[in-house]
Amino acid sequence: MRRIILGLFAVLLTSISFAQVSSGDKMLDERLATYMQWNKQLNFEKLFEYIHPNIFKVAPKDQMIEAFKAAFDNEAMQMGIDTIEVKSVGEVFKSGAGSYRRIDYTMSMHLLFKDATIYETPDFEKAMLASFEKSFGDKIVSFDKASKTFRIRGGDVMYAIKDNAQTPWLFIGYEKNKDLIEAIFPKAVIEHFNLL
Repeated sequence: MRRIILGLFAVLLTSISFAQVSSGDKMLDERLATYMQWNKQLNFEKLFEYIHPNIFKVAPKDQMIEAFKAAFDNEAMQMGIDTIEVKSVGEVFKSGAGSYRRIDYTMSMHLLFKDATIYETPDFEKAMLASFEKSFGDKIVSFDKASKTFRIRGGDVMYAIKDNAQTPWLFIGYEKNKDLIEAIFPKAVIEHFNLL
């Protein structure tokens, strides 16, 4: 379950504030801007209205919202997103009635433990850095001693999905996790974007 929650966390943490990158599709740009705003405000109820519902095959929506709230602010720690910058929006790939676009972005986030005495534990910093490096893969993880804050930054990918001409663009982050990918994306999309 912990691995699924971490995977979903990576999948959904796709945006907080971003430089305007035009996709050439006004509706997509507007939806993406709104999606970014809900991320910035950590308004998970509204944010999840912009998430593609295929993710709810993995876990129920209400459970995921509560997991995200607890991940960002709980008795032990507080997390926040500092910046996200959309770098590019790829060309449309059509599969059946659906349209898919890859969105590349960079993200910076921070994590602070609420009990300041925990930082006095021998090797705490080293152990946490190793744990975060393992959890966040190729992201750059660092520790700011002055503010006692861990920082995680790096590039990532999400996808914009429009199921048919009548539906709005929805979003979903990408993590190379076979079970998640197969639950979310059709086979033709997996092959086109080389997701596995």
